[in-house]
Amino acid sequence: MPDEPKLSLVQEAAKANPFNAEALRLSLNGAPVAKKLLTTVPVRKPSKEEFFRVHTDPEFSLTTMLLKYDGDFYLVLPSMVSEVGPDGQPFTLYTCINRVGVVTLWPVRIPGPDEVRSNGWWDSAHEAAEMAKRKWLRLSSNKSLAAYEISTAEIRLPEPEWPEKTMDELLELAFKKQVIASPDSDILKMLKGRI
Repeated sequence: MPDEPKLSLVQEAAKANPFNAEALRLSLNGAPVAKKLLTTVPVRKPSKEEFFRVHTDPEFSLTTMLLKYDGDFYLVLPSMVSEVGPDGQPFTLYTCINRVGVVTLWPVRIPGPDEVRSNGWWDSAHEAAEMAKRKWLRLSSNKSLAAYEISTAEIRLPEPEWPEKTMDELLELAFKKQVIASPDSDILKMLKGRI
């Protein structure tokens, strides 16, 4: 009969007492117990309390038409731009990540075809987005300046760990039920007084 493998002290303790805390303790040095899934991507400006980075790959920035209604953003399909009319506005969506790994799409306004110029808020936001491709930043409003103030982290922070998602997948997560794809869209009916 072959020799039975010897049990470690922890295994022996677990065998003797199945409620032994030391025997039940998980080792955090091994493989992770769970993998966090990305299921929601907020569409918002980074908060003034968080340091953030912007994805460096141009594929992760998108200039498109959005409609903002009651604090929410709606993605306007190109075929619906004329239907939405002046309620839709052009934005650049920047893919951001904060220090705790929350991925967001940051909508920054750009001048539309009938707008002559930009403004300090838009310009400073685009400048911050470009800077955040290289370093961790924090953004705060300065009404006296009529622009955002940009602060950089004073210590060297690790590079962000981006999720393995395409821009298409991020857009789908961000605008799940907030796409204007037809004239029968509830938000369009509301804007036109049909409901």
